[in-house]
Amino acid sequence: MNQLAGETSPYLRQHADNPVDWHPWGETAIALARAEERPILLSIGYSACHWCHVMARESFEDAATAEVMNDGFVCIKVDREERPDVDRVYQLGHRLLNRQGGGWPLTAFLDPATLLPFFSGTYFPHQPRYGLPGFPDLLRRLGEAFGGQREAIAKQGKQLAQALATLNVPAAAGEKTDEPELGALAAAARKQLGEAYDATAGGFGSAPKFPMPAALERLLRHWAGGAKQDREALNMVTATLTQMARGGVYDHLGGGFFRYATDREWRIPHFEKMLHDNGVLLGLAADVLALGRDPLFEGVVRETAGWLMREMQAPDGGYCAALAADSEGEEGRFYLWRRTAVKRLLNEDEHLVAETLYGLDKPANFAGRWHLHRRDAWRAVVERLYLTPDDAERHLE
Repeated sequence: MNQLAGETSPYLRQHADNPVDWHPWGETAIALARAEERPILLSIGYSACHWCHVMARESFEDAATAEVMNDGFVCIKVDREERPDVDRVYQLGHRLLNRQGGGWPLTAFLDPATLLPFFSGTYFPHQPRYGLPGFPDLLRRLGEAFGGQREAIAKQGKQLAQALATLNVPAAAGEKTDEPELGALAAAARKQLGEAYDATAGGFGSAPKFPMPAALERLLRHWAGGAKQDREALNMVTATLTQMARGGVYDHLGGGFFRYATDREWRIPHFEKMLHDNGVLLGLAADVLALGRDPLFEGVVRETAGWLMREMQAPDGGYCAALAADSEGEEGRFYLWRRTAVKRLLNEDEHLVAETLYGLDKPANFAGRWHLHRRDAWRAVVERLYLTPDDAERHLE
């Protein structure tokens, strides 16, 4: 029987009508799994998570899939905004098991005796696609594996527990920091970030591409703190922020950064904005501005702070955690434009600036519509249109 109707979490309440016998995280569900010797299916997400909604529609609202889940597993739902402690543990477990980062939804299968994951992933489609197995088939296979390979699962769990323990050893009271060791770790981090850096488009790795502000801050600190300043580290930071601020991963009308870009060049985002991401990126852009004036970064700081106060601050003074990617049931609808709609809103001079800067005279870039990103540097656009900087700024505003 589904146990989520009385929960305070909006994410858990979204799943209260599922045919899945969901339990909130706690001793009751864990004790049930141990008593019945059934593995735990742990699903972690949050209320604004697009792929959480997709997996819910495809699998958790499907009666046949729910029957497989209920028969083989004790199913537990966790809101990562309400229980970041639980989320952190299982995201780390996922990274150790899969040698890659996780995300949401996180779908983990736990040994009830130890609560350690023996398999984990993120979104699984209902039917096989994207190189992923269909969720109902995955459930059956993992149920069989838990029943027939308990010894191997226990051995893997022991190794995982040892790895987790080495990552979470607290420093003894009064223990001095080993400066040479920290220096070596910082140097290794700098080397790895340099190897992962995309010298063409900025950022790290390929698509999907995340802002990774902690990595950028590490590079900025490395540049600022070294006896011999590492100019290349600073260039990685400024080039990445510039590409992001010009790209579609930044909201050029409303301010604020989207969660990640679906392409290498930062043009098309996953249309979700998270409070945490924007808070960290706002601080990082301000740190870079402390090194010298930059109109692009000044605009990012001013517009992102304005968006946070205008759209994310709740009436009681707190801040909302996220804006969902879906608008009226469609991904990104509020951020996409048709050329005719833009033309109706702007006079001739304004439209010329917008069309040139945002490529509205070029082919549509998202499902027959335009998501705004700067096609060229602002100075180049101003010179091409033979405008004075003041006139160009006024038209753009």
